[in-house]
Amino acid sequence: MIILTQYFMRYLIIVPLLKVINLEPQFSNLNFMLLVLATTLIAAAGYAINDYFDRKVDLVNHPDSVLVGTKIPRRMAMTLNNTFNAISILAAFYISWRIGHFNMGFIFVLITGILWFYSATYKKWFLVGNLIVAVFSALVPFFVLLYEIPLLNNLTTIGENEVGIISLIFIYITGYSFFAFMTTLSREIIKDIEDIEGDRSYGRKTMPVVTGIKFTKSIVIAINTFIAAAVIYVSWFFFGDWISLTYSILFIAIPFLVTVYLLIRARENKDYRLIGNFIKVIMLSGLCYGILIPFLI
Repeated sequence: MIILTQYFMRYLIIVPLLKVINLEPQFSNLNFMLLVLATTLIAAAGYAINDYFDRKVDLVNHPDSVLVGTKIPRRMAMTLNNTFNAISILAAFYISWRIGHFNMGFIFVLITGILWFYSATYKKWFLVGNLIVAVFSALVPFFVLLYEIPLLNNLTTIGENEVGIISLIFIYITGYSFFAFMTTLSREIIKDIEDIEGDRSYGRKTMPVVTGIKFTKSIVIAINTFIAAAVIYVSWFFFGDWISLTYSILFIAIPFLVTVYLLIRARENKDYRLIGNFIKVIMLSGLCYGILIPFLI
């Protein structure tokens, strides 16, 4: 999903819109590939350290899917985390230097540290862990914009028309980032409902543990309803074409309303696991809207 998201942002949004004003991406293909590599590896490192710290809880919640401490030694998980983080940070500093903003590499250092403390501590706190994961998911599409805009700003040919297109690129990608934030937040809270038994056993203060499953479900229902309404609103009042509206209703809004129905009826862990996986599919559907953008420009 990370790789797809970043390539879609570049080749379905940035490249087609820049062609409208006869420009090409200023961030080279090689450096973009390194950005994708850095983002993917830092996520992989996050998974490795999370599984390292979560082994006992996962043995309660998902005993059949635990890898660390069973098929993979705990020391290996730590080695993978350190290796992936090191490669990611080196790549990040290199591409940041290439665009003339070396200090942007420290963003990846910060993320590395936060993911460590997320796995060790923050995910045990009420809503904090959910928000951290949601913010990092939102950064995945936004990174593509973050590394392209400084180079575009260096062009001497930027006029009023060019500024308008660059602003449109910013709006599109920011919209995707917000969508990623909200859908990830919804899915993370659903995962906490699914994992309530293990979290409660080890004293974690997740939303379902603190407020109960019924209240937590109502929060997720509100989030999913908001996403469905926001997608329809943006499709009609921002994009203003029937293709966008039809796609958004059929493949994003209605599926989110289906999750609301499934949440109301959910009783067992398998029900919440199904909903979480269904939201993954909706996230992919939202991403695939980008395929339409070159034809709507």
